Amino acid sequence: MALYLCLVGIVPVFSERPLIDDVVSLGQAFILLTGLLAGYVAATRAPGDPADRSTPITLAAGIIGGTLTGLAVTLLVLIGAVIDLRAIIQPASPALYDVLTLELGVAGAWVPTAVGGALGALAAASLLVPPLVRRSLAIGLGALVLLGLFAGLLRTPMLGSPVSALGRFLFAPEGL
Repeated sequence: MALYLCLVGIVPVFSERPLIDDVVSLGQAFILLTGLLAGYVAATRAPGDPADRSTPITLAAGIIGGTLTGLAVTLLVLIGAVIDLRAIIQPASPALYDVLTLELGVAGAWVPTAVGGALGALAAASLLVPPLVRRSLAIGLGALVLLGLFAGLLRTPMLGSPVSALGRFLFAPEGL
């Protein structure tokens, strides 16, 4: 899924739009969410009793799922450094590789794999907490993404209202 988002142009196009100003762009958020999703799905499908999610197998499955997602993106960066993929796939550009490697170039090709593994572990660990906590975390993450996505639409009316100070505190000119 992460590879698809990169190769159809979603990541490079949305990398210019900040989700959280000077922290993460919307394009990077899409990649991060795929790592979380892959780790969560892998952990829920891990062998063993679904009622007993405290096993190391669950955690290992999440790490493997997230790592494999990141590894696909790492391979894209490494292959793109050797072969001009842009001749075949337009969005496979140096700008995309910079987004994926945090502007470290080929030396930063390890970044997507490491981040994917960490996000997979985090997603698998979310299965170890009570369902109420897990649901709260998911709602909070969803709210963060939605607020960052629609920050421009929310900030403008807030600035012209009595809560303008709150609008300036919560929202950057673009993103959170």
